Amino acid sequence: MPLNEAAAELLLQHRESLHLYIAGKLGPDGVAFAPDIWQEVAIATHCYPFETSPVKDPLNWLRRVASNKIADHWRTNRRGREADTRWMESNQEAPSKSPFDWVLRQSRREEVRGVLARLAQKDRRLLREKYLVGHTIAEIAEKEGEGEKVIEHRLAKARASFREMMSREI
Repeated sequence: MPLNEAAAELLLQHRESLHLYIAGKLGPDGVAFAPDIWQEVAIATHCYPFETSPVKDPLNWLRRVASNKIADHWRTNRRGREADTRWMESNQEAPSKSPFDWVLRQSRREEVRGVLARLAQKDRRLLREKYLVGHTIAEIAEKEGEGEKVIEHRLAKARASFREMMSREI
């Protein structure tokens, strides 16, 4: 597909403002996803037919595109976050009445969520499918369209990445 000159110019002209807008909309918990959102906005802008449908207010148009892409992102990742929460809540040790224990559990949950958010999306998806959803290697391999040995290898790498990132958190 040839480069859309109008899209490239528009993105360069409003780059800084749009980056700030995306980061502000994602908030501190989602700022790790900003490059993915930016890429989705760039693709959507590149595909827009500027010659036949000119945009009157380019910055507002870009912000609407970014808002839609952010909504898409949260919509597609919500199920995974809900599964994370259910799993963490179901795998708690005997409940303690101590406020200190509660604070420690909450802190640990936030650490795990933070590490999961920083993992590569494919690693995060594999770990969720295996450990949160409970699918077998064979089920994951069928869903991913890859061999079981490939999935086992990818899971081992994902677990190693998770362990390494968790060890940096502690």
